[in-house]
Amino acid sequence: MFLLSFRTGFIVLLTIIGILALLELASFFRRAALPMMGVIAVILSNIWALTRSSIYAFKPSEGLLTLDIFAWITVGIYLISGLYLLSKGPLKNTMALLMASIAWPAWSFGLMIMYITREGSHRYAFFVGILLLIWASDIAQYFSGRRWGKHALASTISPKKTVEGWVGGFVGILLISIVNSLWISPQQTFFQWLTIGVIVWIFGTVGDLYESVFKRSVGVKDSGNILPGHGGILDRFDSLIFAFPFIIVWLSVMKW
Repeated sequence: MFLLSFRTGFIVLLTIIGILALLELASFFRRAALPMMGVIAVILSNIWALTRSSIYAFKPSEGLLTLDIFAWITVGIYLISGLYLLSKGPLKNTMALLMASIAWPAWSFGLMIMYITREGSHRYAFFVGILLLIWASDIAQYFSGRRWGKHALASTISPKKTVEGWVGGFVGILLISIVNSLWISPQQTFFQWLTIGVIVWIFGTVGDLYESVFKRSVGVKDSGNILPGHGGILDRFDSLIFAFPFIIVWLSVMKW
């Protein structure tokens, strides 16, 4: 967390995390025995996103895409692939994994770098606020699900997730929206943080299910073991990866 508070440190660390997430994705591809040319295309697409976003952070004039266009394209791809994966559940035709990962996960990490460090700034407090929203939602969903959960949210993808737990996650979002608006990043109002929190609540859950489809399709429990006791990078950042592009688009639309 300390390294994230420095602009250059943030760029370097997010790039490293993006690369590690990409390596975990590659391990999924190996298990699914996908065509090498398709795998190479996906890997190059994600490497391009990380490379261009890092260049953009230091030299915005040399970026091939503006931040807003990049975010809109990513959201479009995530919506299409997300609807497909969640409607199908674990995939028998694992070729669909290639299509669903053409912009996942590294395009999102690229957007984080571009937005947080845009125009020479460093929106570190804003990024921390989003992390807190995600953690609060996850914790609230876990405990409310254990206490009251009866109805599966997506039984074929993640049997332990319940509707009651998901609804309970909103309580965490509400509380952290207050904390963020008062102490973490008061540049945004409570209403602004709450709307961002709703995006995190909805699309963060979709992101969790999104990764679950990948893991079930290739028969693994965790995306990796880089974080002992917590799985891999994708396991820890799946909600953030999927939700962040939608946050940027929402902020752009609202002109906040």
